[in-house]
Amino acid sequence: FGCVNTSPTQTVAVTANPITPIITSPPTTAICSGSSLILTFNNPTINTTHRWYETSLGLVQIGGATYAATTSGTYYLVTTSTLSPLCFSTSNLITVTVNANPSTPIISSNIATPICQGNSVTLSAGSYDPNLTYTWTPSSSNAGGSLTDDNINNVTATGSYVVTVSNSNGCNALSLPYTVNVNPLPIVPIVIASGP
Repeated sequence: FGCVNTSPTQTVAVTANPITPIITSPPTTAICSGSSLILTFNNPTINTTHRWYETSLGLVQIGGATYAATTSGTYYLVTTSTLSPLCFSTSNLITVTVNANPSTPIISSNIATPICQGNSVTLSAGSYDPNLTYTWTPSSSNAGGSLTDDNINNVTATGSYVVTVSNSNGCNALSLPYTVNVNPLPIVPIVIASGP
């Protein structure tokens, strides 16, 4: 008869991975330079830690239920169990695009100010770029120009003027204010003749 030798029984415990985190897709994943896109995830699991990654940069943040993305890239989240063994799950990918802002416009005028009442000054935001939209404040109703032109013609009112330029991605740049002062004309003297 053959001999039989039975080994001791070994118990193997299999620990389940944490629930796979899902990064909630924002309404838009395109932002403008200087802004941030807040990434969040759902179905968090107890006894876990979270690490945010970008595919080219690697680890970008330890912990946190949210991450504020400020650079273009593809982001994901790794959830790791704090219990032994350290099992983990990886989220879906979210690609963030950061679009450049237009150059900040600098307002200049064709003549020095202040000006006298009845005269006008032309304000310019620089060379016209057909790929940009120009919006002036105060608007053209006060200044006599066009809301989508690169300058305001015939500015005749005292005020502080600014211009906002916008590109096709919806990114904006705002100028510094340019103040126009209009001085009133002196009272016209009236010569009165006297004598016999």
